[in-house]
Amino acid sequence: MAIIPLTAGDSSGKSFVKMGPISFDPVFEHAVRIKAEDLQNARFARGTLAPKGFLYYPVRVNPSVDLREAIRKSIKRTVHMMLYSLIPFIGVKGIHYMGKKIERLNVGKDLRHVRLFLGHIVRMQEEIGTGGGGFRFMYAAFLQEAGHLLGSPRLGEASQMMTEAGDMWRRFALACARACKSKTADFDVGEIAQLLRKCATQEKLVYSLLKTVKL
Repeated sequence: MAIIPLTAGDSSGKSFVKMGPISFDPVFEHAVRIKAEDLQNARFARGTLAPKGFLYYPVRVNPSVDLREAIRKSIKRTVHMMLYSLIPFIGVKGIHYMGKKIERLNVGKDLRHVRLFLGHIVRMQEEIGTGGGGFRFMYAAFLQEAGHLLGSPRLGEASQMMTEAGDMWRRFALACARACKSKTADFDVGEIAQLLRKCATQEKLVYSLLKTVKL
């Protein structure tokens, strides 16, 4: 979120907020004005978990970290989460689950709802949340570095496959964005859902490969 404060000065040289700052955010359809007191409440929220302006930082770094074991555990945990989650909307199952939701959207009945639904997915995926192409590229970079560090060509192979998954997620997001901007119902939610299923298939291949890598 970008916040532009609008201030004015008095005769003493001090500045004060004359009007509420203008805020821009990817999830906002328009620029909005926020009152100064509301910003104060947001910045200094109260309660049990209130931040109170604290900054957390490491006070000690272990000089002998077993990176091989750390990498092995992290990959194992990610593989388990993505392939073997018992909850249907997490991991690869969750990607298929969302594909079914998209495929069932009725464009002819409520085009506005369909646009908002697809737009919300893109916002959560690419702007706010923990999914989308960007995070796939980050994980691919991790796998590439881990492969170099541990001398594992198969991790390098998995990295390339995950990069391809990231490209697929970007194509899916682009299709959703085009549908949102369309003024008519000239798009096929079935095709959009199929793009998402391709993402799920590719990621299943990546994690199935990672499951077999011996570290």
